[in-house]
Amino acid sequence: MSLPTVAEPIEPAGATVGSGPPEEATRRSVGADLFRSVLRNKKALVGLGLLLVFVVLAAFPGEIAPDDPRAKVYPPGLGPSLHHLFGTTAYGEDVFSQLVFGTRQSLLIALLVGGLATLIAVLVGVSAGYLGGTTDGVLSLITDVILVIPIFPLIIVIAAYERNSGLFTLVIVLGVLGWSYGASQLRSQTFS
Repeated sequence: MSLPTVAEPIEPAGATVGSGPPEEATRRSVGADLFRSVLRNKKALVGLGLLLVFVVLAAFPGEIAPDDPRAKVYPPGLGPSLHHLFGTTAYGEDVFSQLVFGTRQSLLIALLVGGLATLIAVLVGVSAGYLGGTTDGVLSLITDVILVIPIFPLIIVIAAYERNSGLFTLVIVLGVLGWSYGASQLRSQTFS
């Protein structure tokens, strides 16, 4: 008694034996890999959730906040309650409304400062590591000086000196002073 045999699959014309599925079917997208990585990491998942909360607050402040953030229509200095979740200011403004409406500007500042600091860090760090020699010495010295400067008091001094300092001044100061750590890391990576 013979055992039944399994038929060999018929290959399409022009296909080589053993060729697998098309390359496009096996290639995964970068977004899908990133999404799977975030879903596996609890800290990244919590961070993504917080970021989404802030993005929703920034996108729809008028629907979330109960009042105009500058309206001085309530008794000053009220404590937290159901109507004023975080109370009111000394001028009678709703603190929760100020928080929600301020989220958009805070996200904008964070994105602009992060972009500027990253750009400067990449330019300085990679240039120092790639060029080496005197250029590396000068750029490393500048990076080390920026690293040891206490940034917060300097920001206060610059903001006090610049009387009409606005969003642009704040972004420039924070971006110009926030690149040094990233530049030193990129310099080390360039050497390796």
